[in-house]
Amino acid sequence: MKIYSPTSRNPNKNQESKRRRQKKSFYRARANQKRQNAKLTRPCHPAPLPPRRRYLRLSRRRRKKIQRERRKVTIISQLYLYILK
Repeated sequence: MKIYSPTSRNPNKNQESKRRRQKKSFYRARANQKRQNAKLTRPCHPAPLPPRRRYLRLSRRRRKKIQRERRKVTIISQLYLYILK
């Protein structure tokens, strides 16, 4: 009994998957390009929006980073106050 690979029976399928891969990499490249451009044009600090909306423009990772920093600062300041007592 001969074992077929799924593509040998259907050579079209091989082409399709190849095309799909190419398309994926194309979109990935375009996304990376956009990201690079955004980095170049982004101001150092976000525009002065009201405090809640200020971070909506940033990516999720950046927002989390800012939150972490904030948490650190508050904990440190609380400790400092506690020590001062």
